[in-house]
Amino acid sequence: MPFAAGVGTDLIARVLGAGMAAELGQPVIVDNKPGVGTIIGSDFVAKSPPDGHPLLVATFAHAVNPSLQPKMPFKTATAFEPVSLIERSPNVLVVAPDRPFKTVKDIVAAA
Repeated sequence: MPFAAGVGTDLIARVLGAGMAAELGQPVIVDNKPGVGTIIGSDFVAKSPPDGHPLLVATFAHAVNPSLQPKMPFKTATAFEPVSLIERSPNVLVVAPDRPFKTVKDIVAAA
């Protein structure tokens, strides 16, 4: 879990882990490794043996990190194999009301 305990993604992982444990007949441990915008936890899984035991709950940050971090410790496109979509949630872009930006195009132009 590349997030701190108690956040929404962690809660989803814990509910999913409990169901997996019941189905598999063995414990499923949610191991929180937060930090660097999910890179610490993702790096742990990327460098684990590819035996199907370490699973990563990846989020939007997982897809965006390579464009934000020039020196990733793993190659996102090849270090992981998708298993299942477990949840969807919207992303919202907001600005202070006193800013002149009214569209994404305005923000991109200012950048």
